[in-house]
Amino acid sequence: MVLYLLVTALTILLSTLTRVRVKAGSRQQAINVCALMAIFLVLFFVSALRVRTGNDYWWYTNIMHEASVGGHVPTEAGFNLIVRAVYTVFGYENYLFVFALMSFATVTLFLFSIWRMTEDFAMSFAMFLLLGYYLQSFSTVRYYAVLPCALLALYYCDRGDWPRFVLIVLCAALVHKSILVILVFYPLCRMRWRVWMAALMGAVSAAVFLLPAQVMRLALLVYPTYANATDRGDSGFSLFNVARCVLVIGFVWWNTRGYLYLTEEDSVELRRMRTWSKMTVMALCVYIGGARLPQISRIAYYLTLPQILLLPSVCMRIPERETRRLMRGIVLVACVLVFMRYLLHAADDGIRVLPYRTFLFYEG
Repeated sequence: MVLYLLVTALTILLSTLTRVRVKAGSRQQAINVCALMAIFLVLFFVSALRVRTGNDYWWYTNIMHEASVGGHVPTEAGFNLIVRAVYTVFGYENYLFVFALMSFATVTLFLFSIWRMTEDFAMSFAMFLLLGYYLQSFSTVRYYAVLPCALLALYYCDRGDWPRFVLIVLCAALVHKSILVILVFYPLCRMRWRVWMAALMGAVSAAVFLLPAQVMRLALLVYPTYANATDRGDSGFSLFNVARCVLVIGFVWWNTRGYLYLTEEDSVELRRMRTWSKMTVMALCVYIGGARLPQISRIAYYLTLPQILLLPSVCMRIPERETRRLMRGIVLVACVLVFMRYLLHAADDGIRVLPYRTFLFYEG
């Protein structure tokens, strides 16, 4: 746990040295490059050097073995191809390199997408770490490798660049098919919502809640390995996640005084913030409607992840300096509490990122 606390504190401290949208060739740009490189190296090596750390670690080693020998595996073709290529190049089952490769992709894509889209990198990055996205990537390797691809796709969705949006999603789906849901969710959130649309969303959420068996059968047609979640008896409902969505919606409404929806202004920045805030509303519907389905958070995370972009943008637009600092502090304190809650359960089944082991000092 001490290692995770040190990594979190160090990288957040480094992130405070950065400034977005600076002049090319300036001293600040050089500082940005150095800080981002240092952050990347710390996060990458902690992730890449781990062994027997993460709930699905040994499950993945078995899957990699089966994929390399042509056995039947539930993982996607893209991931299987990566495994076969690595094992062929090295001449043996080098699963450590596969984990390192996935760590490289995950950290790189997260840092790149956050830097590209945020208005306050230090706050967005702190939320990324404190809300557990980094540490959870130790467990669900494929899922968290494609999660930042959702942010990359969102960048093009915000700009209406649909060919690139679809291309990124389809490529990421070769590693984890769950990302395909954003082909529907993200364009819907970008649209201007009407009353009938909100009513339809509520009706669909209610139907999913009332007909879980039928929805499960439909889901299994698209994603057969979803049956594994049912076999484990994983619960989809989380009062914590529902409360988080409600609090974020309330925070955004209170600090924007509703101008995101009530004003006639239609700037690029406001359109993006409207899209991101509607994703939290949709996530709330997903959590409530999917309360009787297993692992529904896997779907909802694609909708709650943009909160690390939304809340910094909202805080930056608070005109009063003291109020702005207070609201930033409230958000970060809440994130710290979430992080501490996560660490308290980090050794539990389903997480298992504690104890941390590295193959540099541990064999097995």
